[in-house]
Amino acid sequence: MASPQAAALQLLQDFQQLQAHRAELYSRLGEGFRDFLGSGQEGLLAQLMAQHITPGFTAVSQQVIAIESCLKSSAVARPDLAGLLRQVQELERDKLRLTLSWQELRAAHASGRFSWQSAADRPRLSKASSKQQQQQQQQTKQDVADDCGHGPPDPLDAGSMEPTEAEYNAAVREALQQLDECVVGINEVLQEVQEAVTELQEV
Repeated sequence: MASPQAAALQLLQDFQQLQAHRAELYSRLGEGFRDFLGSGQEGLLAQLMAQHITPGFTAVSQQVIAIESCLKSSAVARPDLAGLLRQVQELERDKLRLTLSWQELRAAHASGRFSWQSAADRPRLSKASSKQQQQQQQQTKQDVADDCGHGPPDPLDAGSMEPTEAEYNAAVREALQQLDECVVGINEVLQEVQEAVTELQEV
């Protein structure tokens, strides 16, 4: 039977592999969204989200939760390390929500949903396509909410008034700022995880 130290080390290394996979999912999400903005074919983005991205994030989250539980068990007894993983999970939850909110803002602008957009800015998407895109965005956000809990207010909620151009620009800036803060926070905790891995390897 592995020692508690060896078990903790293996669990942390498993977590690091999951984080690497989560980074790959974000990369694929970004690529899919850029393709959508360039082509206006929101069906491609919807298919990517439904078949790969959303299930992928959910699977990673569930596996990290399982690792947390193992770290807290009596066999390993490292609730401090489990706490680090919990911090990452909470920051990753916020990062995903903010990423989807930012993408929705960008997609809304690309589809010409705002009355203040000039004719030159107006879309490449038909009204039917725009409606389909909105429905997919709402479903994706619901999937994230089901997995992670309630997120921040939706800046483009159907029940709210259309934002002005200034409000839209401010919402985009705020989302990007909060995303940057999440990334910084995640990297700081991941550094602590790496330090714990190094310490366990030296035991």
